Amino acid sequence: MNKITFAKATTFSEELQKNVEEYFKTTGEKKRDNPLMFFKAALMFAWCGAAYYLLIFTTNTWVEAIGYTLFLSFAVLGIGLNVQHDGNHGAFSKRKWVNYIMGYSLDIIGGSSFFWRKKHNIAHHTYTNIQGADDDIDLGIFARMAPEQPWRRFHRFQHIYLWFLYGLMFFRWHFDFEAFRKSLFPPKDGPQPGTWDRITFLGGKIIFFNLAFIIPMLYHPWWGVLVCYAFGIFSISAVTAIVFSLAHTMDETEFPLPNPQTLHIPSEWMKHQLQTTVNFSPNNPLLTFYLGGLNYQVEHHLFTRISHIHYPKLAPIVQETCKKFGIHYRVNTTLWGAIQSHYQFLKKMGQPHMQPIA
Repeated sequence: MNKITFAKATTFSEELQKNVEEYFKTTGEKKRDNPLMFFKAALMFAWCGAAYYLLIFTTNTWVEAIGYTLFLSFAVLGIGLNVQHDGNHGAFSKRKWVNYIMGYSLDIIGGSSFFWRKKHNIAHHTYTNIQGADDDIDLGIFARMAPEQPWRRFHRFQHIYLWFLYGLMFFRWHFDFEAFRKSLFPPKDGPQPGTWDRITFLGGKIIFFNLAFIIPMLYHPWWGVLVCYAFGIFSISAVTAIVFSLAHTMDETEFPLPNPQTLHIPSEWMKHQLQTTVNFSPNNPLLTFYLGGLNYQVEHHLFTRISHIHYPKLAPIVQETCKKFGIHYRVNTTLWGAIQSHYQFLKKMGQPHMQPIA
């Protein structure tokens, strides 16, 4: 599927990029190295450090343990949604080493920046919602997330049980033994980590497991540490999975397929992103701040190397350009409306012959 091609860029793509460039030229804003972004990173790291200290070194009761676990969990999620995300997309700074350091925060919180860049940045962002190429819509046998995926009888209930399974996502990231194997013995047709990639991958795992388990168990019973870990990770896994689901697996989005002979998609790449992506709750500044602009997924997919700080200002430009060319700009105005749309999508995909509304 890595040979999938898109139609050549048309006047629409050229004008959209021109309009966005004009915004930066007129305002004098930098696409990256934004002071607010550095402030957010410092804020998230400080929040995480303070929450970790409170949980490990001051907790004496179960009430404190639950409260501080949630406090720490959502600090970790803030790092994931804001710092590592921009860093691994090269949107944090024009300096590669700054992006690398910020992106490496994903390894510290239990993921892998190397595999994220290879799978998320390339597979998902290039081939969004294309069955067989976009890993983000492949949940195996557990769910049917695209019309072309095989249907199983228990999928009729996926709109009910999948919300619970969303909470298990980060457990898979933390204990991804397949990623361990691939980091040591990469398959010829997969990502090829270099020596430094292997060192940083394994180093990140060592740091994470020490922070998550070894150090806490020096101060608290092992079973209490495991309970708090499971509770916290389940919470942020569910939130993260839902946030990403509200962008692509919706009633409003499409699931284009390439020509089986030529592997060609008839739409140009930017139009394809607009067909497969939807914004949600764009007028909620608090949500935008915490989610790292991921409620503006349309702008994120069109301009991945621009800091998410700019998405609220770029959205009207994208919307007006789409209107001029008669292209549908998809948006759910509220968070609840987006959740309902995803629920209806899951329910329809749970039927053997139903397809989402495009």
